[in-house]
Amino acid sequence: FTSDIIKNLPKEQEIPVQFTKEGKGSLYYTMLMKYAILPEEQTSRDEGFSIYTEIYDTETGKKVSEDTLEIGKTYKETVCISTTKDREFAAVRIPVPCGAEILNAAFSTTGEVIEKSEKTKKSADFKDANKNSLSNQTIYANEVQYFWNFFAKGAKTVEFYFRTSRKGTYQTPSSSATCMYEEEIFGRTDGKIWTIK
Repeated sequence: FTSDIIKNLPKEQEIPVQFTKEGKGSLYYTMLMKYAILPEEQTSRDEGFSIYTEIYDTETGKKVSEDTLEIGKTYKETVCISTTKDREFAAVRIPVPCGAEILNAAFSTTGEVIEKSEKTKKSADFKDANKNSLSNQTIYANEVQYFWNFFAKGAKTVEFYFRTSRKGTYQTPSSSATCMYEEEIFGRTDGKIWTIK
């Protein structure tokens, strides 16, 4: 499709697609449509995966209920991912506001900060309730990614820490879970606009 054709397609409707061929041989096809949505317009979806996130203030242990964070504080984000069927090659992406930085507990200085700033937690390590099945974890400045070669039906919980470092208002995409080779199987949270004061 060209951009002009896509722009004129009706919204919020199923659109029929037809594949045809002429001549001998077999027809194989794959169709994938990707599009960008502003974070504030992203709504939660469960298309095979359910994903839910909560953020806690590590000093007070209280859940953050507003879309506002305080500058210079350390927060813990807990993420629950669930599915009703066994899945293969599952990828989870969890972004934080661009004014925050993921803390990597593998570094000794980060571990010290976490131990001092969180009164209710003894361990400074990243935690995965099902570590034996986690295939890989990748930490970027403002996003953590988790990968499972096999994601058994049921729920898994992961958690990590981040620190706010820059004041401002930040559009933050939704957290998402998807099957890497079956992208029609996915789930996501609402996108948010976070304010760091």
